[in-house]
Amino acid sequence: MIKGSYVALITPFNADGSVNYLKLKELIEYHIKNNTDGIVLLGTTGEASTIEFDEQVEIVKFCLKIADKRIPIMVGAGSNDTMKTVKLAKSFSGLGADSLLIINPYYNKTNVDGLIKHFETIAEASDAPIVLY
Repeated sequence: MIKGSYVALITPFNADGSVNYLKLKELIEYHIKNNTDGIVLLGTTGEASTIEFDEQVEIVKFCLKIADKRIPIMVGAGSNDTMKTVKLAKSFSGLGADSLLIINPYYNKTNVDGLIKHFETIAEASDAPIVLY
């Protein structure tokens, strides 16, 4: 059950554009220490749309290891492409994400039936619960 207040983390970067894992660890520990109910990684405030897939995977692996089940981790797995979202959802749920944040397809507008099919396809592909965003 997903409950409480989840904080959307930024993805901190170093001056050279690489992920600042030291600061990311510090942010996770801060929220654990201060009893935040859950953390959202790679949401729209986490710059996910500009981070390559392999780097997203490394971020998720790192954060899940640091959190070590002490706080639930929800991972943004959205895209405007249903099949890309399925790939992200399978990957992140396979890594152990507690839940996934899924967005409406942007730019690719659909009717209500298409939107329902989008979310159903993703939900069927993932072992983690999804949250519609």
